[in-house]
Amino acid sequence: GTALVFCVLRCIGVTMLSALAFYVSRYGLRQEVSRRLMNASYVLWVTLVSQGVVLVSILPDVLFAANLQHSSLDQALSKYQLPVFLIANVVTGAINLTFDTMRSSVAISG
Repeated sequence: GTALVFCVLRCIGVTMLSALAFYVSRYGLRQEVSRRLMNASYVLWVTLVSQGVVLVSILPDVLFAANLQHSSLDQALSKYQLPVFLIANVVTGAINLTFDTMRSSVAISG
């Protein structure tokens, strides 16, 4: 109910602030987005995209608040978040150790 609406409004506010900060960094300061340099524009861009994803995932709950039954997928993800996160990190590490990711071509790393 009210807490969910407050959460959505807060998420919209943070998304708007992130968009404003990104716009100032990218166009006001003329800083290119660079993942390699991990500059402010990149961090703000990632924050903005993440906030957008959170906002899009919360909106259905607000729009269809009458039916708040959680699916079995939601329950499984909520119950097993830490193990899935840890397994994903181990798999990512194994891939990074197996392949020379820094020297792979653009077509392969695409």
